Amino acid sequence: TYIATVLQQAKDAQLVAVSDIFKPRVDSYLKDRSDWLKGYDDFRKMIETEKLDGVCCETATHQRAWVAINAMISGANVYIEKPMALTIQEGRAMVEAARKLDKVTQVGTQQRSLPLCRWACEQIANGAIGKVKTVIVPNFVGPNVVPDDPKYNLDPKDCEPWWDIWTNQAKLRACLPEIQYGWSNWGDYDAVAFWFRPDGKGQRFIIQMNSDGEDFEVNLTDLAKQTQPQLVVLPFSKFVGKNGGTFHPERLQHFAIYCNTVGDDAVDSHFYLDDIHAVKQ
Repeated sequence: TYIATVLQQAKDAQLVAVSDIFKPRVDSYLKDRSDWLKGYDDFRKMIETEKLDGVCCETATHQRAWVAINAMISGANVYIEKPMALTIQEGRAMVEAARKLDKVTQVGTQQRSLPLCRWACEQIANGAIGKVKTVIVPNFVGPNVVPDDPKYNLDPKDCEPWWDIWTNQAKLRACLPEIQYGWSNWGDYDAVAFWFRPDGKGQRFIIQMNSDGEDFEVNLTDLAKQTQPQLVVLPFSKFVGKNGGTFHPERLQHFAIYCNTVGDDAVDSHFYLDDIHAVKQ
């Protein structure tokens, strides 16, 4: 609802309709707006009826590709919240659809285009802070493990149609508030994986995660001495705590990547990483 509310203040756009598969949420948003705003509990009906110029895809991550591509097919340009898709395959399908249908698309990674952020990038590139030797990449708090509890199970025959659509391609679970509203907090994962292309110069390369306030690390400096692109899978059991503690993935607090030069000499070195995600082994 945040984007819909912001759009009401735009001078060069008109908000005409909103949609949410959970009808009580639509009704709540229309409570003081029903005299000028239309609401739908199925976005497919909305884009078919309204013939929109643009659609803002403010959905859960696992629903975003489906909504965005259907909106493009309907003739609309799209704004897509970050992350733009659940998987790389979905992201590529979205890009292909935008190109084939010639639709304007914008992903909500606004800190890549804000004037202040662009200015800061230019300052760093022009040497304003000197030679960069360490880059720290923080991430959002990691997903919790869904407990092995019968209350989270749901027999497909007992699933209401709206919840089946909301779940989309994700695992079908019981419709509980902590799942419906806290969807980004959950996952059934026991490892972290990413694509990595080192440059063979052997710079210090550390993957760090924090659990219960303690840092756990894996040193991949030997991997940085190679040049072959590869998929790296790191079981959580490989992460060693600085205080000798036990790593609890369900209480992950942050994820970081550290790249440091070895020695005092400046080195022109490049690492390429992509598709950093948790996986089930």
